[in-house]
Amino acid sequence: MSYSEEKNSEHYDGLGSSGQYSIPFRFQDATWLEATVIHADGTTAAVTSFTLTGQGPLGTAKLITSAAAAGTTLVIARRAPATQNLSLIPNAPLSAKDLEKALDHLAMAIRD
Repeated sequence: MSYSEEKNSEHYDGLGSSGQYSIPFRFQDATWLEATVIHADGTTAAVTSFTLTGQGPLGTAKLITSAAAAGTTLVIARRAPATQNLSLIPNAPLSAKDLEKALDHLAMAIRD
């Protein structure tokens, strides 16, 4: 499957209590996600305590946190690292699946 998403972040109104927030974009590793709370006065605070569930098909992942108070905005963003993770061996078969995953990673890094 090729990568064709244009979205790499989502904004949610704070619920005032713990909540589950959908992640509507792909990511290959949980370390790629960054959550930030934007307060009404414009100041921001990184969310350092959250749990992920359902890493699988696009749109099934959820971020669970209690950090977004009522009156704030929670921003979940993907920050794909600009790294090359595909190691090729001379004269070895080239897996289309591995190559596509590596290219998707680079496309996400460029987009982010």
